[in-house]
Amino acid sequence: MHTILKTNSSFIAFFVYLFLLLSCENFYYEDISEIVPISSNLNETTIIVNGSITSENKFHSLTLTKPMSLNSMNPDSISGAHVYLVIETDTFEYQESIYHNYGDIVFRQHGTYISKDSISGKPNCLHSLHIEYKDKVYIASDTMIKVKPLNLSELKFYYQPDLFESSTPYFKDKIILNILCHHFGYKQPNIYQIITVDKYLNKKMISTVYHHNNIDPQGVLSEWNKILAIWTGINDSVWIIKHSISQPYENFLIDVFKETEWKTGFFSEVSANPSSNVTNGGMGYFYASDIYKKSIPIIELKQFIENE
Repeated sequence: MHTILKTNSSFIAFFVYLFLLLSCENFYYEDISEIVPISSNLNETTIIVNGSITSENKFHSLTLTKPMSLNSMNPDSISGAHVYLVIETDTFEYQESIYHNYGDIVFRQHGTYISKDSISGKPNCLHSLHIEYKDKVYIASDTMIKVKPLNLSELKFYYQPDLFESSTPYFKDKIILNILCHHFGYKQPNIYQIITVDKYLNKKMISTVYHHNNIDPQGVLSEWNKILAIWTGINDSVWIIKHSISQPYENFLIDVFKETEWKTGFFSEVSANPSSNVTNGGMGYFYASDIYKKSIPIIELKQFIENE
C-alpha cells in the first residue's frame, strides 16, 4: 500500500515539474533597434521659462535656463537671448540683468532678464512673451484675468495666542496666524501672498496660499497640505496681495504640485512633465496676473476671525 502511494506521488510530482518547466519558457522579445541616444543638442536648443507680468507698475523680471542633464545637478542659465513682451499693440523690451541700466538691481546674473522700463500688465488682455535664442523663436502667452477685491472671508485664518510665557522682547505681544496652504472647490483660482515684517529680526516674511477651482483628492489627502504658521505682533499690520490666475496657469500649478508637494499623497501618480505655454518645444511657464493689495491691522484681523 505504501509502495503504491509512493509511486503515485512520484508520478504526480514528475508531471507538476514538467508543467512548470514548460510554462517558464520565455517568449518575450523587445526590439531595441529603434532606440537611439538622446540628442546632445537638447540642452543647447531647449529653454525653460520662469516669469510673470502683473498689473503692478514696476520692473518685471524672468529667468531663462536650460534643462538639467544627468551629468549636472544645476541648470545652466541662458545668456544672450532677445526677449520682449507684447501687450495688444505695445512692445516692451527686456534686458539681461548684468547689462541693465537700472541702478537698484541687487543681484545681477546671467539668465535673468528685466524689463528696460517700469511696466504694468492690462487686465482682460493677452500678454505674449517672445524669446529669440539660437535661431529659434519661443512664444509664451497668457491672458490676465481681472481680479476681484479682497474679502477677508476668502481666507480661512484661525489664530492662537503666543505659546511662550516670556518677557523677551521677541515673544512679547505675539500671536500666531494659521492657515492651510491649499484650498479647493472655488469658482476662480487665485494666489494669495501674506506678508508680515518681523521688526525684531528686521525681516520680511512671505507666506503663499492657493485657492484651486477643483476638488483633487491627491491634494486634499496629502500629508503635504501643510498648515502655514504666521508669527506676527498684535500691534502690527499684515499685507495681503491677491493674484488672479488663468485656468491654463492653474493647470500648470496642479501639475507642478503633483510632482512636488503632493508626490507622497495617497493618490500619487506616475511622474510626467508639467504642462507649459511655451511654444516650439520650450518648457516652464510665463503667466499674467492682476493683483489687489490690502493692508490690515492685526487687531482688526483678530476681531474678524473671532466673529466668524
